[in-house]
Amino acid sequence: MTIDEIVRIVENLAREGPEKSVSASVHISQPRAMGINRGNSNSGELDLRFNETSNGLRYFEERQTWGDGKTFRDEAFSDGKRCAEVSYLPGEVRQKQIVIKKTFDFESKFGYRHIPVPFRFIWYAGTVPLRQALLSAEKRPDSTVGDRPCDVFHFRSIGPTQSKQSLVYYLDKSTSAVLRVSAYDNPAHIDADLPNWTWLALATESIQGRHVPMKSTYTGFSYSKGKGDGNRPEVNIVQTVEVREISFDQPMPRALFWPVYQPGVEVVDTLTNPYKIHTVPGGPPPVVEKGQLLEPVRVAEESGNGSTIAIGLGLSILVLVVTVILKIRRNR
Repeated sequence: MTIDEIVRIVENLAREGPEKSVSASVHISQPRAMGINRGNSNSGELDLRFNETSNGLRYFEERQTWGDGKTFRDEAFSDGKRCAEVSYLPGEVRQKQIVIKKTFDFESKFGYRHIPVPFRFIWYAGTVPLRQALLSAEKRPDSTVGDRPCDVFHFRSIGPTQSKQSLVYYLDKSTSAVLRVSAYDNPAHIDADLPNWTWLALATESIQGRHVPMKSTYTGFSYSKGKGDGNRPEVNIVQTVEVREISFDQPMPRALFWPVYQPGVEVVDTLTNPYKIHTVPGGPPPVVEKGQLLEPVRVAEESGNGSTIAIGLGLSILVLVVTVILKIRRNR
């Protein structure tokens, strides 16, 4: 792949993402699990909303409704300097606990940008912006998604520290829009076609000049007999992902990016040493033991069981050259 081709893809990816801000809502439906988890009553629906700005302001809301009738709600905030995580009591109205922390939700733990699918994949490789991560990716042979010719790239060591994966991205040759992402335990499993999961764009629309996959699927695979001896993947979970609202570069009030404390909620400030814990006056005490940090139930993050893999080299030798070319083009 030539330098000009790399520059073209990087420039395309820069145009695909938000410039100043983004606001979106996503609905995910998940039927009963299949494969080795057949019989588990884990069907459910998720409604996700997020808002972000280019100067580090972030908001994320997750509402879960499961087949057994249980519901969960949690929120994450960042004012650009500190983060807060809010959990709710059953009924999703009264706050249970607010934890002030350094990192946004569980982003540093899971190794993926904490935004909804599909944006987690079309704008990022792990926690790194895709246009930046591309410069250290490995180019693989071209392929197709449906009838669309694609540039294919391999990103190594993505995800949680203890279960890094190889991610393969399929980018539309004409627009560089991401059409498919598949995860594997290691590079050898790519050629053996032994994926852990695959995200696939089904319907893409042009929204304010960006190609947005308004409908997509996320498919998880399992291997009841292991991944050796010619065993093939079994479909375990299929999630249907729908982007219901999205807008770019609209002004947002700063107040949106920090929680309003309800009377009676326990606030745990982990940025102090030791932690500071207090209850907001004016309401009943929270149903939580003093100092206990609550972790809401959440859908499993993308992870595999592979060994840690060294950071891929791929196109990294071209990083400086591409950066210089992009700078020259912007200054013309």
